[in-house]
Amino acid sequence: MKRSLILLTLLMIIIASFDISFGSSNIPQVDVKVDGKSIKVPKVSLMLDGSSLSTVVPPVILGDRTLVPIRFMESLGAQIGWDNATQTATVVHNSTVVSMSINSHKVLVNGQSMQLDQGSIPKLVTFTSMNNDSRTMVPVRFVSQVLGYNVNWDPISYTAIIDSPKTEAPQTTGTSTITSISAVKGSTGKYRIKITSDKPLQYDSMYLEGSGKLVLDFKDARLNIPGEADAPGDFTLEEDLIQRVQYSQFTIPPNPYTTRLVLTLGEKAEFSFVASEDGTSSVIAFDDNQITGIYQDEEDNRDFILVEGVTIPEYNVIELTNPTRTVIDIMDATLHGEQYQTFDYSLGIIKQVRASQFVADKNYSSNDRIVRVVLDIKDGVDNPKVLIVPTEEGLRIYPEENIWEDFSYENLGREAKLLFRHLERVEADFEYDEVRKELFIKIPSDSTNLPEGSFVIKDNFVDQVEVSRGRSTTEITVGFRRSVNIELLSRERDYSLELLAARNENIDPNARTVVIDAGHGGKDPGAISITGFQEKAVNLSMALQLEEALKAQGYNVILTRNEDLFVDLYDRSRIANSLNADLFISMHANSNIKSSITGLEVLYCPATSSEFKLEDQYPFADTVYSSIIRNTGIPGRGVIKRPELVVLRETIMPAILIEIGYLSNPQDEALVRDPAYQMRVVQGITEGIAQYFQLY
Repeated sequence: MKRSLILLTLLMIIIASFDISFGSSNIPQVDVKVDGKSIKVPKVSLMLDGSSLSTVVPPVILGDRTLVPIRFMESLGAQIGWDNATQTATVVHNSTVVSMSINSHKVLVNGQSMQLDQGSIPKLVTFTSMNNDSRTMVPVRFVSQVLGYNVNWDPISYTAIIDSPKTEAPQTTGTSTITSISAVKGSTGKYRIKITSDKPLQYDSMYLEGSGKLVLDFKDARLNIPGEADAPGDFTLEEDLIQRVQYSQFTIPPNPYTTRLVLTLGEKAEFSFVASEDGTSSVIAFDDNQITGIYQDEEDNRDFILVEGVTIPEYNVIELTNPTRTVIDIMDATLHGEQYQTFDYSLGIIKQVRASQFVADKNYSSNDRIVRVVLDIKDGVDNPKVLIVPTEEGLRIYPEENIWEDFSYENLGREAKLLFRHLERVEADFEYDEVRKELFIKIPSDSTNLPEGSFVIKDNFVDQVEVSRGRSTTEITVGFRRSVNIELLSRERDYSLELLAARNENIDPNARTVVIDAGHGGKDPGAISITGFQEKAVNLSMALQLEEALKAQGYNVILTRNEDLFVDLYDRSRIANSLNADLFISMHANSNIKSSITGLEVLYCPATSSEFKLEDQYPFADTVYSSIIRNTGIPGRGVIKRPELVVLRETIMPAILIEIGYLSNPQDEALVRDPAYQMRVVQGITEGIAQYFQLY
């Protein structure tokens, strides 16, 4: 496999090598054993700020790098830690923490992953001429420069010359005030720790191996949380990684203020500390996907783009026009190196690749960590398609010309054509599941060149095509966004399988899935009336009644909650999306500071305000709204656009949020709590759903 590597800028300091000549016979040598091999290597002298340094075992040249015993770093004022189980050394110097493992290319600098080149990786060196004394040896230039020292090389005397960093007058920014420390979730449900402050924060960090604690000390930072002042905080999370969060005012004047944050982790993990542009909002994230490079590569005569380091491939694909671009947003991801990177890769329909650490917009949670990969598409390509294949290395992205020679797709509006080409005349088995809205196809593997992976389409008709290659059979799954009728256009035994998928206009309720969301719940009571009645109770009551009514009509019904418990907003929409539901209905009751306001509202998110919406949302909202008003006679306040609501914005299918009345209004509260009124609302929703399916 060939690879055109574009190394990240962050790693440039590692590449610098000494200009070493072994031509002189006067250089003393020492016998050592490295990686099981006995060799002679040149000895090196060290000089720090003009003075000679001595070490227990001598620094040596291995390959073209100078390696020094790890304990040498104590001469630079660093503290050294050693974990024998993982053979990992930790160097702590002022605000810098460096972790390195024997024979590993990977090094962590303040939690950020970097890659060492082959000549710079730490080694266990046994000095056979010195009573077989074994020492951990590390690259002097890399470690010294990371700690801020300058390193030069004298080739005449074989001396590494180390100079302390020039001291500058400290900048006084004043004491920061931390006003909140909390656990927040991103779109994938993964926890992060969010910290708000009045000024940017600076911190030192260390990981305590024995107790599994990550400690962050925020320097010159005062803890002053409203309602708690500087009182210590302690809370647990129901998560495998971040299990407990503790914070306290660690030091106070006459010493500088220090706020300490301690995270108890289920396992050691890399973290990133990301601050907002003004530095007043910071997030500690433990990202699964550490993207260390983006390469152009080739295998089996197929060119592809490799996004290296994606271990949990959760991503969204967005198509943009003017100019044409394919955007891949990789969730829970950190981009190493420059935050904006451009690659002059040209293959197939792709003319250039760009990557950035994306700042979450309105389509995502503000707590998300996203790496956005942009494929700039060549001029003249109006409908670009790519194949995205997760591998152990990362995401492979194949351009159109390599994959669509074996598969073609044409969206005709209310129907679509799918064509799978074979290598020989063969009979393919296919079956359509009306409830799951999935088409299953089986083809002999030796009769097709279709590669394994996902053909991402994501239009208003088809979500994606999944191909799974087995030794004897290749299985294809086509996921539709709506119910369809399948018609075979090719012959039963042919050189291709051509199918027509036409929108099903007459669908039985038992082929429809409706997700009902009882708003709020658990620790979140929702609105509370003047009599103390909590919204979450009526929301659940309405959801359970609606479930019963729709099941009686034959619909498949799923509740996001069926008891008094808290469900995250993003989890609610994720449940509906994972089921490929036909409709999503969120039940609520309203409230306002003006008790005179009364009436029913139906809220929706316009398709133009969400990347997920593929069809107009208003018809569903208007049909149900009109049906409820007709059945209840309650004053109507209209069908209202609310694109900022997560459960409406993040759901793929038509989605509405129904506010059945105002708990802040005495008359509405009495209605909302009236079983007869609740029954009429349910009847209105049920009839509205039936009318919507007839019309749309």
